[in-house]
Amino acid sequence: VSSNGLQAQEAVDDFYWCKERPVDYGMMSNNSKMLGDISRDTIEVMRRQESTVYACVDYLQLLRHLARTSEEGNSLADALIARREKICEWVYSVVDFFDVDREAASIVLSYLDRFIATNISANNETIDSRTLELGAITALYIALKLNYHGTLSIQTLVSLTNGRFNRSNIELMEVSMLSQLDWYVHPPTAVQFVHQFAQFFPTEMTDQAVYTSMIEQACFYTELAVWDTQICLKTCHPSTVGYAALLNAMESININRLSPGALKVFVESIAYICPDLVPSSGTVLEAQHRLFDMKLVPVVDPDEELSPPESPKKPREGYQMEDTSSSAHRIPLEDKTSYILNETSPRGFDTRHPPAKRVRVNEF
Repeated sequence: VSSNGLQAQEAVDDFYWCKERPVDYGMMSNNSKMLGDISRDTIEVMRRQESTVYACVDYLQLLRHLARTSEEGNSLADALIARREKICEWVYSVVDFFDVDREAASIVLSYLDRFIATNISANNETIDSRTLELGAITALYIALKLNYHGTLSIQTLVSLTNGRFNRSNIELMEVSMLSQLDWYVHPPTAVQFVHQFAQFFPTEMTDQAVYTSMIEQACFYTELAVWDTQICLKTCHPSTVGYAALLNAMESININRLSPGALKVFVESIAYICPDLVPSSGTVLEAQHRLFDMKLVPVVDPDEELSPPESPKKPREGYQMEDTSSSAHRIPLEDKTSYILNETSPRGFDTRHPPAKRVRVNEF
């Protein structure tokens, strides 16, 4: 084995058995230190938000408790998981068709999961199909309206429902959903954590092409996580998903292409900031395994009529995400009225080429 190979293997050992210890800032450039200080503050705020105002009750467990028998509870939970996966498939098909950043799906499902949890908690029963379907459409509308400058108009969404819902239905549900979310509509997402954590990877010690590939693959893993109800509700927060996604991305790269020193700096830096995020953590390992298994096993039923224009497992080339973590807050009270009344014009939608039938809503 070459000396480089031995150094790489030693780095892998540190990678998996890293303990909490101070960061060796001597191995980082001044620019990396400055970015690290900024990212550290941002990460602390985002992690506090994900565990408080954006935390979601495990509504599947709640359903099991409400059921008269364990068999009934498991049946209700399984049915809701299946419907959620179909919604996720539809959301990805729409954002891909309209060329929207795929992070939008994470935001939509954050809205929807919290909406479902609130409904089940309030009504002590599972959410009905029509409410779930309308909730999914409305969550998509809010996410695009708020984060992507009105990419889809409300009338375009109405046309995708095949007459099932009208403009008034979506507008009323929008008001209701925002109220149930307590106006917390900027959830920290796993892909945001990927970019924040990546600030601690010393790029000056790694080839730029390798670093870019690592980030793109990590973002791909975060896309998979949106499908997994277990990850979103029970296993871990978005920060854990983002960290696990980066570890999986690093594992997928030939170890000799990663600088052992860079790998060590990254793992120690994250462990110093977030003591619970270490490669040997049981929660991190579970998230890694679930994401890796999802990459190998398709979750889309090929017999379903509804299918996305391109595979939801395939990230776009040159996948990039604009850092929006600084806007992670709920809408100020004075902006709520103007928000409801402001429907911006659709951007980039050519009415001469209406959405394909495959992005229309079938019953979830």
